[in-house]
Amino acid sequence: MDRFKELSFEEMQEVDGGLVWVWGAIAVGLATNFLYEVVNDWENNVKAFNEGYESFKK
Repeated sequence: MDRFKELSFEEMQEVDGGLVWVWGAIAVGLATNFLYEVVNDWENNVKAFNEGYESFKK
């Protein structure tokens, strides 16, 4: 933590801005992976949804 005390305000802004890009890239990667899994297994997802829906109708 002593290293961060030595940084200027501008340098801290650069570090913080870099972290925003990292978290943004992680979020985009997770969303892409989620969409891929949904589309890749679409038939089973629809089947499971219909089975669940029918079980509530009974």
